[in-house]
Amino acid sequence: MNKNSILNVIDNSDIKKIKCIHIYKHHKKNKRLLLTNILGSVKKRIFEKNTITSKLNKALIVGLKKKTRRLSGEYIKFYSNNVLILNDKNKFFSTKIKGILPKEVILDNKIDIIKKSKYFF
Repeated sequence: MNKNSILNVIDNSDIKKIKCIHIYKHHKKNKRLLLTNILGSVKKRIFEKNTITSKLNKALIVGLKKKTRRLSGEYIKFYSNNVLILNDKNKFFSTKIKGILPKEVILDNKIDIIKKSKYFF
């Protein structure tokens, strides 16, 4: 995943697609982009809610099309590039998650995300 990539938002905010503008501090040694914060601009939204007013939002990458290696040696791959929207204090913005999350979310102690999700892969 590079800059200018289009990502799907899998929470219940009014944003559906976001375009990556900047990637914050990803791990260059092991090239891990999973669970990295990005800055993105809104490309597609549902106009019914209007809960998020800013056009630039922080997001957390939770799924990549590219194969990513786990510490146990197995590889995981998702059908699409998925993100979750964060607020200014890096807290999870929405109340529900509409997709599957990797187990690495539990290992990174993202407690507010763990409480709102049902499925882990």
